[in-house]
Amino acid sequence: MEALGIDLRLFLIQLFNFGLLFILLNWLLSKPISKMLSERSGKIKDSLDAAAKADERSKEQEAALAKAKEESAAELEREMRDLKKQTEMAKTEMQKQAAAEIGKLREKAEADITAEKARLVSEVQAELQSVVLSATKALIAEEVSADKAHSIIAKQIAELK
Repeated sequence: MEALGIDLRLFLIQLFNFGLLFILLNWLLSKPISKMLSERSGKIKDSLDAAAKADERSKEQEAALAKAKEESAAELEREMRDLKKQTEMAKTEMQKQAAAEIGKLREKAEADITAEKARLVSEVQAELQSVVLSATKALIAEEVSADKAHSIIAKQIAELK
């Protein structure tokens, strides 16, 4: 080996030093490094387990949310149908009330018209009786001919107007 430029004695010393350093470092650092790697491995495993559980909880919550959404939609649909029925019932009731009110107003108007008609007829009859009475008094007061009677009646009617 000397032909290659390697000193055998120096090589053996360095080999011995390297072995000694390896044994010393292995003896001093192997347990702390192993412990640190084991702890790190445990933390990684715990993190992966926690992530899996979180994923599982997330899926459960998502399913629960979807179920709640479906239930809410169904409840909303039921409430909308009930509201529509109530609205239709209220509309029908209001139409019935309006028809009854119209009927009452119509009957009252007819009764008022009939009463007004009767009052006017009564007034006309009274006025006519008054005219006839005054014409008769005038005719009795003056015994006159038929032509004269017609002119007196016409005069009395003109006075009424």
